[in-house]
Amino acid sequence: MTSRKPPSPAQTSHPAPWTLKGEMYWLIAKAPTPLPKTAYHPLEQAAINGNTNDFRGGMCYTQIVRYSDSPVGPYDELAIVPGVFGVPGGKLKGKKKMRVTRIYVSGRETMFDGRKNWNIPKHLARFEFSAPLSRKGEAPPRELKVAVYPPDTAEGGRVDAPFFKATLTPWRWLPAVPMSTKYLPLDSTLVQPPLLQGDDPYLAGTEKWRVVPSLMVAKCRLMWVQMDHESTKTQDEHWPQQIKPWSFGIWMEEGTFDFGVSAEEFTV
Repeated sequence: MTSRKPPSPAQTSHPAPWTLKGEMYWLIAKAPTPLPKTAYHPLEQAAINGNTNDFRGGMCYTQIVRYSDSPVGPYDELAIVPGVFGVPGGKLKGKKKMRVTRIYVSGRETMFDGRKNWNIPKHLARFEFSAPLSRKGEAPPRELKVAVYPPDTAEGGRVDAPFFKATLTPWRWLPAVPMSTKYLPLDSTLVQPPLLQGDDPYLAGTEKWRVVPSLMVAKCRLMWVQMDHESTKTQDEHWPQQIKPWSFGIWMEEGTFDFGVSAEEFTV
């Protein structure tokens, strides 16, 4: 009896557009200039050049997302958008646009699809949360502890020290207010450089820059933010410890997140 090979990433891919549901937590900061090398994963560091690292500053945010529904099912995410970068080509050449430079997810399918669909440089990690997602109409927890770890090894080994750890305390005494990025003075368009192929077939490589339209609608409230870890070698290897979130952020509940088909693809 012959065994069947598992499907390749391309056979299980989910093309754009995507609509996702879940909660997001924004941790606001100011990234240093020049941008620290650890703002990129080592695989993406190998492709950094003048075109891909034209960092112009601006608002930096770290986002933690707990997707309850997506084309690949529920998954968790930790990402950093350090600010805006100069666009080196295409219709937006010379403009300043945001970019995701480092991002971790809890599933291999979304890792592949995010890289293939939008040049989002996703890598794997393991997530822990102290409370479940709030149901619609339910008050958020008094506090939420978040820990993100390197992924388990192929042999099943587990790293016990998180590279990211925080306690989030939502402002429960004020109601959440509706918000849409469509009406904010914040351009949520991402312009992402092409990606190198990794050793894992799910670490898809791409060849062209992509302009990624996105839209978010959610109910928002403020929250207190406390970072709970000390810098260690493991943490420095996996996350830019030089970017330190402020003591407050934005808690977004009952969110809907849309990521469209690339509005433009170009080469430089």
